[in-house]
Amino acid sequence: MIVDLILLGLAVEAVSAASSSSSARGKPSGLALTYTCPASFPTGIFSSYYPVPSGQLLQPVLVDTIARTTYAKNLTSPTTIPTVNNVDPVFYQPSQNITTNYTTWNAAYNAILDLNRTSTADNCTKCQNSLVIAQQLAKRNGSAIPQLAIALCQAFKFKSNSSCVATYTGSNMGAAISQVLSFANLTNGLDAPYMCQTQLGFCSEPATQKLNLTKYVDPKVTKRKTAHKASGKRARALWFSDYHIDPRYQVGSEANCTSGLCCRAGNPNTASPNVSLSPASRWGAFACDVPLDFGVASLQAMAAIANKTHDLTIFTGDIVSHDQNPALSRDYVTYSEKLAYDLFAKYLGPAPLYAVESNHDTYPIAYDLARSAPGNLSEAQFGWNYRELSSLWKNHGWLDAKHAEQARTHYSAYSVKTKYNLRVIALNLNSWYTKTDLYNLYQMQDLDRLQQFSFLAQELAAAEKANERVWITGHEFPGWDGTASAKDQTNLLYALVERYSTTVAAVLTGHSHEDFFSIYYRNNGSDVSAAGALVPSITVPSITPLTNLNAGFRIMEFDTGSGDIYESWTWYSNVTMWSNSSAPVFQYEYSLREAYDPNNTWPSTAPLNASFYHRVTENMRRDPSLIDKFQRYQGKSSDLTGNCTSTACRNAKLCYMRSASSALSRNCTAGYGSVQGKGS
Repeated sequence: MIVDLILLGLAVEAVSAASSSSSARGKPSGLALTYTCPASFPTGIFSSYYPVPSGQLLQPVLVDTIARTTYAKNLTSPTTIPTVNNVDPVFYQPSQNITTNYTTWNAAYNAILDLNRTSTADNCTKCQNSLVIAQQLAKRNGSAIPQLAIALCQAFKFKSNSSCVATYTGSNMGAAISQVLSFANLTNGLDAPYMCQTQLGFCSEPATQKLNLTKYVDPKVTKRKTAHKASGKRARALWFSDYHIDPRYQVGSEANCTSGLCCRAGNPNTASPNVSLSPASRWGAFACDVPLDFGVASLQAMAAIANKTHDLTIFTGDIVSHDQNPALSRDYVTYSEKLAYDLFAKYLGPAPLYAVESNHDTYPIAYDLARSAPGNLSEAQFGWNYRELSSLWKNHGWLDAKHAEQARTHYSAYSVKTKYNLRVIALNLNSWYTKTDLYNLYQMQDLDRLQQFSFLAQELAAAEKANERVWITGHEFPGWDGTASAKDQTNLLYALVERYSTTVAAVLTGHSHEDFFSIYYRNNGSDVSAAGALVPSITVPSITPLTNLNAGFRIMEFDTGSGDIYESWTWYSNVTMWSNSSAPVFQYEYSLREAYDPNNTWPSTAPLNASFYHRVTENMRRDPSLIDKFQRYQGKSSDLTGNCTSTACRNAKLCYMRSASSALSRNCTAGYGSVQGKGS
């Protein structure tokens, strides 16, 4: 209690000059609380469209940003979705002149089958030994690896025969598996255990690696001790995420399909394969991504509600629909990026928009290969996307030429000073997304293959020296329930945030489609107290309703001198109410300050910093109704969000909130992180 009072006193003193023009506690001033989207589509926003059947959504004709060629109609037609990518090149690593008995997939296949039949070792050891055989084939004859993977998948019945072929063909995962096997250290490192653990579940996850922070931080430089002084002047940031535009959305198709992405032609509910039980409206549905009509409507709503009072926009990634690799291509990704960023520029300007690369906004999904890989494999496979994104961000005036080039050469990462004493450092956090990115499964002792953390450390050191405050932005959240990100990299970020905790005001991410937060604490999370709370890690809700969520976005009010956030307001649109005859309505959902400080004990002049969030968790421990409120907001007030009434669920949520890295959150009880299924 004494510590809390001291912190409150310091917070009040630090912001005693707060501007009287800032919004009062609760509902925002000067912003609309409700907005009904126009029922008609604004056809003038694109110069031309491809012909479509009556009742279907328009298909804009777009020109590629780099190649200056027109995208073909069938690229986004709902009725011509490919089942394999036969368009884009497939790359394999250069052949190595090694001595091996395994120069064909058959030879390696038979050796692996024999090993697994005769060995008395456990599955983890068998898996690692099998990788050593496959690696010899990968080094000598890399293009044979896809067929080996398909044959092994079928022999061990990991999937159905057809799914094995679709998954491990060269244009899907096969070529990446071949490259990673070739690059990996399978004999005395962490690569083999992690491969067998993440991909097949045969090994236990290795322990979190010990950090050598001196690789990133100069120990001779003393950490800034004092807090940044507030200017007393406020600015606003519009923040949204996970747009997931679906150019292949088909009106009238099944909105409640049995599996996969719904609202797509040929993807029915198996209970009624020929007639849609829940016909997809032009606006979207709970199991679908965003059709063009709602994509535009959501931007119209953000523009109208913000009413040009926002001074900058944060977009934390994911533009492309939730297709699997066989249905994707480079052109589909760049078309989606071009479509979305052009719309963002049209509706959300003139304020600058700061975006990030994300797991869905590349091809194959979530893949990024370090430039240290042999040959020119990184540039050949992924350079097209870095050029595309940096060009779009530059062409729309959000980045100047210098920072666009920084993004192109840093895997889409960049660091830009706003017109305030606030720097935005945008990272490519695919670098820790081991769930899908196979390129994160080699050289596991190197925590910084994409050089995101050395870049971040460099920029934080410069910001500290220049007395700037920083928002770190990225897509995949670092902690919460431990499902999205690798332990070691998020542990490294934790150490960097702790070192620069007086410089970092907040870590802002998306990815989950849900609304939640975690807290960075002193001493790598061991000092869980108001005094030990350092920086909030905040995850914003999505525009897409996938899965079982409403659509939502946020507007924040921050101090122009300290970069601290003072208010955070969220709006949502109730998907249950959408229909062809009823346009979506966006309505005010909640104020963070008002919702989680209902008794008004946190001073109105104090920021919503880590100490505020810690106090929220303390209040939740005493008053479970606040967890009920949090649960509802996590799903954006969706009618399909379940309850969190059990002691196990409530304790797990509190644990996630206090664990801002996967290394920490994996110590929490698993299974309660998402509201997209049933509650408990």
